[in-house]
Amino acid sequence: MIRAICLNPAIDRTYYIDGYVPGRPYRQIQPKVDVGGKGINAAKVCAQLGEPVACYGFIGCENGEKVLRTLKDYAIENHFLSVDGETRTTVNIIDHEKGRESEIIEPGPYVSEAQAQALLDELEKGLTAGDVVLCSGISACGVWKDVYVRISQMCGDVGAKCILDTNGANLLDSLRGHYLMIKPNARELTEICGQKQTDDVEALIDMARTLLPVSDYILVSMGGDGGLLVHADGAWMIRVPQVDTVSTIGSGDSTVAGFAVGFSRGCPMEEVVRLAMACGTANALTNSVGLLKHDALESILNQIHIQPIAYAQCV
Repeated sequence: MIRAICLNPAIDRTYYIDGYVPGRPYRQIQPKVDVGGKGINAAKVCAQLGEPVACYGFIGCENGEKVLRTLKDYAIENHFLSVDGETRTTVNIIDHEKGRESEIIEPGPYVSEAQAQALLDELEKGLTAGDVVLCSGISACGVWKDVYVRISQMCGDVGAKCILDTNGANLLDSLRGHYLMIKPNARELTEICGQKQTDDVEALIDMARTLLPVSDYILVSMGGDGGLLVHADGAWMIRVPQVDTVSTIGSGDSTVAGFAVGFSRGCPMEEVVRLAMACGTANALTNSVGLLKHDALESILNQIHIQPIAYAQCV
């Protein structure tokens, strides 16, 4: 089973405003509302691909009820714990005219150490060998900084696999664990390695290789240019087709979901990566976060090109 950790889910309110100017009033603009958080976005994609999936995290008040309704709609197994306070709201402003996305992120409710331990106990109770656990998104206020490290160790103890998809301080705090895959984008990778931002493939591969003691695979997202998969024996350049992008929100989460599903099914790694990148690209065709159009997914799968790159070519 795939088990998605979403410690701090959110209600995503997305506004589409072309030519957005800060400080100017915008009236009578209806938002697109989705239940989100990276773990929930990934879980929704896993469910749409027909894979059994469970979700773990913390919810509160009325927004928390919206989270539970979404889990039910997608037949996602519910392991959320209720806490005091309101599940957070995230506001996204999409400006297609200027090619910009602005985001306002609330902190979410506070979680006590006892509540955090109760969630880990709940995860440990169901975790079995062969499961894939997704450690996705930002943590919740009050939870240990190394919570993803603890989950990765729990996975290792029972023979499960752990995927890490977070950013900023949460990512840095998690690098003492061991993971099946880590998915930074190119900017995040340069920040981790203390380097200047670059899109140079050889430089990105060299930086990704420094993370191999932490993770078996490093999947570096490069937006419309595709991505890089770096592993112990070499690297692959992954090219994706150009599509008419509606919104990239949730595309990274969809990529993670595709990777988890492909790996859970025992697919060859090339096919795992192909499904991952196809899911991320397909998500960009819709303004609904974590939604796949299956006909588009099949078409994109056939248009993804994967080129091996030997390390000798990168030195």
